[in-house]
Amino acid sequence: MLSPVLQQIPVYQLIFPGGDTQMVGNFEYRIPIAGPVVLAAFFDAGVNRISRPNQLQINRGRLDLLNGQFPQAAFDGQSIVADASQKMRSSAGLELQIMMPVVNAPFRLYWAYNPQIVQDFLIPPVVADRSYFSNQATFVNSIALHGRAFPYFEKRKTFRFTISRTF
Repeated sequence: MLSPVLQQIPVYQLIFPGGDTQMVGNFEYRIPIAGPVVLAAFFDAGVNRISRPNQLQINRGRLDLLNGQFPQAAFDGQSIVADASQKMRSSAGLELQIMMPVVNAPFRLYWAYNPQIVQDFLIPPVVADRSYFSNQATFVNSIALHGRAFPYFEKRKTFRFTISRTF
């Protein structure tokens, strides 16, 4: 008789923690159209990176619990940072601004071009131990499900609107 078995396995989770180092630059050339309407050509460049990855650690108590439950995984508590997320980024485009007197902020309609798109697959490390599974098929299925690559693809162009200031 066959009966289903639930098995816990450790998996890495994809998170977006932000950065500890930031640098931003902006260039705009504004052309007044009429009254509160302005056309602006822009170029933005910047970086938001993790310069001190050793500060991104799992809580020590949680790390001890994970290593006690899954000793073969040998978690060290350090996060894994995707290289593609650490590079300088930029965009260029056109923006139509209309100053809204009630909220004292511009209504902005803009089109932007991203010359440095990231098109990458983020692949988490697999830490599941084969001995936890009753057969090869369930092990392979688990690895295929929890070890799959996450697509991290950015668009080359974007068209948006907002009611706010740039910075």
